[in-house]
Amino acid sequence: MSYGSKPAKPQCETVRTVSAVITAACLLIMTIGFLVAGTWTVRTLHTLQTDYHPEKLRSMLDAVSTTLDSVHQSTYLLKSGKSVPIMDDIHRLLTSLEHLSTVLGGMPIEKMVDESSSWRLMTTHLLSGVKNTFTR
Repeated sequence: MSYGSKPAKPQCETVRTVSAVITAACLLIMTIGFLVAGTWTVRTLHTLQTDYHPEKLRSMLDAVSTTLDSVHQSTYLLKSGKSVPIMDDIHRLLTSLEHLSTVLGGMPIEKMVDESSSWRLMTTHLLSGVKNTFTR
């Protein structure tokens, strides 16, 4: 018997055949996936081009412009052309800041800081435990 004519074992041939079938099935699935993805992309781009054609976009922008002009005119009419005194705005700002400070005074800030600190420590311990588990 010559060196190059050694018969292969039947188990190896079976494994080789199964791996070839699995590879072919995976390639077929990938090819089908690429075809479906390409078809979806082409259809989506076509839909976007037909729905948002430049003329349609121009008409949409014109409609928005007309709407904004109407809103500006109606707000001018509601104000009767009078300017709002700036001191009223400043007074409203100060009263809202005063209200905010009284609300913040009643909040349990120390308890919230302690709870956030305990959560931070717990998360740190958890992550270090996970890191130690993976490194072992």
